[in-house]
Order: sequence, then structure tokens, then C-alpha cells
Amino acid sequence: MVTVENINKINSESIQEILKSPDLTRLVLEIYVDLFNCKRPQFCAKSITEYWNEIKINGLKNLKLKTMSRNYILKRDRLVWDSTTGKHYTYLTITDEIAERMVKLNPRMTNHFENIIHTPDLQPEKKEIKAGLIQVVIEPKKETTPKKPRKKRTPKVKK
Repeated sequence: MVTVENINKINSESIQEILKSPDLTRLVLEIYVDLFNCKRPQFCAKSITEYWNEIKINGLKNLKLKTMSRNYILKRDRLVWDSTTGKHYTYLTITDEIAERMVKLNPRMTNHFENIIHTPDLQPEKKEIKAGLIQVVIEPKKETTPKKPRKKRTPKVKK
């Protein structure tokens, strides 16, 4: 079980003490698997040192994000760019407010999320642009049914 006490215990120990003690080594592996979604951790000293270092740097931050209830969970292999702020976001850095704004502007962004617990009205709003004497109203595209596939033509065979 990953707790703040366990992370602080790992952070207080040196890597030499962790490698000497099987219980601390097992604790490092358990914390790393839970916090960083590692499916098959390595058991060598070099890997355990890397895991310990990652827990020391990002352990408390990942625990906070993992325990925080979020409505929008970005897929782990995705990096999305917000055109309004000009920033990139990953599953660790995106917040619900940013994700909701991005999905509202572009409903196809829902493909980048694992699950959306709360879905707002995903229809984009009408935009009115006034340029000189002309007023342009941009409406969102209406969904259409997909076209039927065309029949393939067979070539005529000459006899």
C-alpha cells in the first residue's frame, strides 16, 4: 500500500541501506509499481536505484495526483497541446478545467482520454465574427450518417 509515510520512509533512507534490506527493496518496488504503473519492474541494483531516485523526485506528487479525483483522465501515451495557452500537457499535468475547455473547443479530443466521468455539453458554441460591414456566423458541423461504400467494378473481359 502506497502511503505518504512509506514514501517518506524511502526518502529518508540511503540507496545503500535500501539495497541491503530486502524489506526496503520490496517497498521501493511496490511503491514504484503502484505510482508509475510499471507492469514488470526489474530487480537489479541499477533499476532499483533508478526507481528509488524517481520516487524521491516525483513520488509525493504522483501520489497526490493519483488520490485526487479527476473527471478527465488522459491516456498515458498522449501529449496534447492547448492552442489557447500554447502549452503541452500529459496525464500528470492536465487538470479538469483545461481538459473540459479543450473538449468543448474540439469534441474529437475525447479520443485522447481513457474515460470521461463527467461530460459537459460537448457541442461547440456559435462564433460570430464582425469584420467591417460583413458579419460571419460560423456554426458547428452537423453530424451526418456515413456514406455507403461504393461497389467495386469488375473489369470487362473481352472474348
